[in-house]
Amino acid sequence: MQCASLDSEIKRMETEIIRKQTYKFDPPLERWTIISHPNRFLMQVEKDEATFLCHCPSTWKIGNIVFAEIPCLLLKSSDEKRKTPYTTEPKLE
Repeated sequence: MQCASLDSEIKRMETEIIRKQTYKFDPPLERWTIISHPNRFLMQVEKDEATFLCHCPSTWKIGNIVFAEIPCLLLKSSDEKRKTPYTTEPKLE
């Protein structure tokens, strides 16, 4: 096999392995809906008529996304000293 086609095959295999990986979170992620992104560190979310602020680890502008009615996944923190009980996690699909 030539070097270029070997490199291509390795990249294809790596991509396939990454695509098939399963990520486990403890505690499990919860499905919520983003209502707004009031500042670079916070997102307002809602579920079953409950709303609150959660931490947003992405502190820069995220393209031209309008943060209204966007599904998201949240990870509950065990740190009781935190200002927000949840952190938004990327939704991988």
